[in-house]
Amino acid sequence: MTPPEQREKPPQAATVKRRRGRAVPLTEGRTAQMLLRIGLLAALLAAAQLLIPALGIRSYVLPTPGTVLRALAADYVSPQFWEHIGTTMSEIMLGWIAGCITGLVLGVLISEFRLIEVTLTPYIVALNAVPKVALAPVLVVVFGYGIVSKVVITAIMAFFPLLINVGVGLRSADPLQLEMMRGLRASRWQTLRWVKFPGAMPAIFAGIEVAVVLGVVGAIVGEFTGAESGLGYVIQQRSFSMGPRLGTRTNRAWRGRSAGRARARTDRLAGRRLCVRGRGAGTGVRARPHQGEAAQERLLADLPHRGRLHRAARRGVVVRRRGRPTDRRRELRRSAGRDRRADAERVRRQRRRRRLLSSRRRAGRRSPHEPAPARRGATRRVTAARLRRSRRWGGATSRGAACSPSVR
Repeated sequence: MTPPEQREKPPQAATVKRRRGRAVPLTEGRTAQMLLRIGLLAALLAAAQLLIPALGIRSYVLPTPGTVLRALAADYVSPQFWEHIGTTMSEIMLGWIAGCITGLVLGVLISEFRLIEVTLTPYIVALNAVPKVALAPVLVVVFGYGIVSKVVITAIMAFFPLLINVGVGLRSADPLQLEMMRGLRASRWQTLRWVKFPGAMPAIFAGIEVAVVLGVVGAIVGEFTGAESGLGYVIQQRSFSMGPRLGTRTNRAWRGRSAGRARARTDRLAGRRLCVRGRGAGTGVRARPHQGEAAQERLLADLPHRGRLHRAARRGVVVRRRGRPTDRRRELRRSAGRDRRADAERVRRQRRRRRLLSSRRRAGRRSPHEPAPARRGATRRVTAARLRRSRRWGGATSRGAACSPSVR
């Protein structure tokens, strides 16, 4: 059997120092862990700094970490920025303290007294089911745009986590210790102080940590809804602003769009009032007798900007006054109107002719276009004449053959 001193030892991890005769792994030292975290953060920032420009992402869509740091440095030296930070921190602290105290007291009362638990539990559950963010506009309307509404929102956000954790922690005390306190005839306060509170401390501190995070969210959301100062107010204001480069580009684009729309509007206006023609294409300005070249010059001067028609008129192109331009739609409307009028006239003529024919028929007169009516005996005489002719010329003598289709 191999003695313990000669046994092969397993490979040890890299060590940074020795403490009390034993090796400490590299990943267990606080300094090493901090260095690893800082290195990971630096690697992520460097990757973002290189990838964002390489992928062609605009800076106003996703700024690089360097841009963000420069903006933070500019805000760091601004006194207004620190005033907003102070306002938000005061709201968070006041709301968090109020919410924690209320949640702690109410959690103790609910866990210790059955009557209070039965009475308040339905209301607490119903209020906890409501989204806290949805209450922010209502609280801002009730308490105003000052600091009070944000403190109330922060207190509500921090109240429920601590209330739930206090109740769970106080009810999870050691049964043996509770039995011992009852055997010693300890009071409710003594049991709560020496047994329940020490056992509930982990749950209480976990609730406090959650309350801090939710308190920050509540303060920022309240400032988003309506505030006069604070970090939420700054974020809300800067979300509608833009950087210098984006602002310059947007200003240029907007000016170009406005100029284009103004030019198109001017051309439409000039097209409605003017008609550009060649030098020898026809008459000049067709206006009232007392108007002339001065009226034409005033009309051109009234245009919003010097567009195509304005320059053409200035070069000497003859301009003729009109009401509106004749376009394709106007021609279609005119042709449709002419067709409707022609159809209506045709219908009127047909009705007039029918009325005339009916009146003549009632009066016993026949119009030249109306066929003569058949008189009595005419068919019989025509049939007899045909029969005589057929006999004279040696035709068929049978009565059936002599009858014409008209007779049948």
